[in-house]
Amino acid sequence: MNFCGFVGHDDAKLALILNTIDGRCGGVLFWGEKGTGKSTLARLFRDLLPEGVPFIEAPLNVTEDALLGSIDIEAALGQGQRVFQPGILSRADGGTVFVDDINLLPSAVVALIAETCDRGAHVLEREGLSARHAARFIMLATMNPEEGFFSPHFLDRFGMCVSWTALGEGAARMDVIKAAAGHAQEPAGNKAGLDELRTRIAEAQIRVHAVLVSREIEEYIVSRCMEAGAEGHRGEIFRLHASRAYAAYCRETAVAEKHVDEVLPFVLSHRVRPVEEAEEETEKPDHQENHDRSEPPDGDRGAETRDGANEEQDHGEGEATDDDPSTHEKQVEARSKEEVFETGEPFGVKKIAFGKDRLKRTESGRRTKTASYGKSGRYVKSSFLNNRDVAVDATLRAAAPFQNARGRKEFLVIRPEDLRFKEREK
Repeated sequence: MNFCGFVGHDDAKLALILNTIDGRCGGVLFWGEKGTGKSTLARLFRDLLPEGVPFIEAPLNVTEDALLGSIDIEAALGQGQRVFQPGILSRADGGTVFVDDINLLPSAVVALIAETCDRGAHVLEREGLSARHAARFIMLATMNPEEGFFSPHFLDRFGMCVSWTALGEGAARMDVIKAAAGHAQEPAGNKAGLDELRTRIAEAQIRVHAVLVSREIEEYIVSRCMEAGAEGHRGEIFRLHASRAYAAYCRETAVAEKHVDEVLPFVLSHRVRPVEEAEEETEKPDHQENHDRSEPPDGDRGAETRDGANEEQDHGEGEATDDDPSTHEKQVEARSKEEVFETGEPFGVKKIAFGKDRLKRTESGRRTKTASYGKSGRYVKSSFLNNRDVAVDATLRAAAPFQNARGRKEFLVIRPEDLRFKEREK
């Protein structure tokens, strides 16, 4: 199955196509239910990339060294020089980095990927090595919100976000089953359609920089983002690039309002204000209006009081009892005239988030990350502080470039100043 043979989810396909046309669209995040094909379509994205363009997956157990690169120990031992070994982000320059279940990655790793993508390069400062390498890539990721929290700060880094749900039509679900079971052969039209799509994308990549964006369209983009309550300015920027890419894909020479509206769900769905805030703002005038209607003018209020007193006096002078239907009607009418007061402002509950402290602890059971005093816990970095827990990898990196100068013959020569020690956290 290729990209064109994937069943349904045309909006997700369009988001990937627009990012292929213009990498400034900001990448795509597939957000939705489990088992709906998010990862499958994301991996089929490589069908749209020209031959030789990198498509690299970052696993969930990826480390900072694997992402940014480190010193090549073998080259350092053999040549006696610091040789930089590129990491995942350097190898992905000009291509795509795909992360499946990105919300399960440590926040520090996600921050490295997002920061490098925004900057277009990454800087490495480690053990006396300073390196800067270009790293321009499309950030593509999937996540299931049921599996864990994803910071709104990182969510805003994605130019587009597409919500996924299972296909509702029975015929479409049958097509998915047939493709998965191998009962249906790849239609010949899918390959021809993929070739045609690649050609159309290549033409759009050439045309996109010449697509005109008028002042009216710029104002329209800003006004629509403000109407939607988009937070920050990334919504306008990514929407501008996405609209231009879509106009180029449609073989148009200028961006129109229809192009802007078409990409609106992709760019603003994850940037609008929370629904609760919008509901509070819309409900507040209604409460005020009801409150105004429930409070008659002073003169009318006095008339109601006098009428109520007369009714009570008539009731006292008459022979009506509790079983009298007229008495019940008067009680209902009296209750209907009760004043309805406006509720007060809701109390805003602040989210409590504890950051990692700097105090080393021996106890366990804390719900927040904390440094570990002993040798238990996750090895996160190395330092010069002697805690008798030697970081072999960092020590080798520090000692390797000096082996020729130290006259190494058979065994590795390590001096006290080369020692690095592990820092752990629980």
